[in-house]
Amino acid sequence: MHYGSSTQLLHQVKQGAQFDVFLSASPYDMEEMTDGGYTDASSVRTFIKNDLVLVTGDKETPEQPEAYLKQKGIGFLALGELNRVPLGVYTKKYLDREGIKTAAETTRVYGKDAFQVFRYVRVKQADAGIVYGSDARRTSYPYTPLESGSDIRYQLGVSRGAGVAAHDTADWLMSSEAMEMFREGGFIPAGEENVVWRNGGRR
Repeated sequence: MHYGSSTQLLHQVKQGAQFDVFLSASPYDMEEMTDGGYTDASSVRTFIKNDLVLVTGDKETPEQPEAYLKQKGIGFLALGELNRVPLGVYTKKYLDREGIKTAAETTRVYGKDAFQVFRYVRVKQADAGIVYGSDARRTSYPYTPLESGSDIRYQLGVSRGAGVAAHDTADWLMSSEAMEMFREGGFIPAGEENVVWRNGGRR
């Protein structure tokens, strides 16, 4: 099993890395995998969903995150590398959609993946950060959901020409057993609509 951002894994596949099932946090990376003939287009399915949240090093996070992000004096704001990794792509879409331009006094620091972005906040190298809700829900850190950043879909695809075992693995990833595992990891199983997360669990 190989871990990394979808974009990193895509590059590895292009360089010859072998795989049976590809899990992608980015529909663009999955599309490139399919267009390049690496995954079987008929096998591509959405299996879980995610969202964006704002985390800070404070005991409480702001109730109005958009106003918070526009204010002066944030200091350091951690983000995924914009237009380079899935978290950064989703974050840029959110910032553009909300018309958010951080104040000049705010210094942006960028992480190569969601883990690094969250780490900047946890070790106090950043005052706030935008991360996946699934990452925040696995910790005791307070967070505020970013309402317009709630439609993040993860897809799976089977390697083109793969055997029965790979397809069985993909089918298992869509099973109720797997969905319970993903739910415990803070993700939203595909098919569950209108799930609202807040600190402490689902509502």
